[in-house]
Amino acid sequence: MQNRLSTLAVVQQITPQGGRWRLQVEQRAAWAQSCEQGVVIALSITENPRSAHWLMQVTLLLAANPHSIDDALQYWQQQWWVWHRYPLDADRDLLEQGLLLQVALVTLLDQQQDEADRKS
Repeated sequence: MQNRLSTLAVVQQITPQGGRWRLQVEQRAAWAQSCEQGVVIALSITENPRSAHWLMQVTLLLAANPHSIDDALQYWQQQWWVWHRYPLDADRDLLEQGLLLQVALVTLLDQQQDEADRKS
C-alpha cells in the first residue's frame, strides 16, 4: 500500500513511523495504517479546539451520510482527525479520488468552524 500511496499526486510525503506512515496530503498532516480490511487514512482538521456546536454538526453530518460508513472522527494529539477506510484492492484512481474527497470534507469542516467563530 505504501508504494501505491507514494505514486499519488496528492501525497507529498511518506515517512514510516511505528507501523504507520506519516503523510502530507495537500499540505495537511495525515496518517495511514494498514488493517485487515484495507488501509485507513486520517487527515487533520485543525489544531484549534472546536466548539460543542461544531462537534454536534460534524457527528450528525457523518452519521446522516450513508457514504460515511467508512469514516470516523477522532480527537488525538490535540487535533481533530477524519479517518477513512479504503479497501485493500483500491487502485490508484480510487485512492486519489478518495483522498481528494477527504480533503474537501476536512476543508468544509474547517470552514464551518471559521463561520461559527465569526458569528460569535
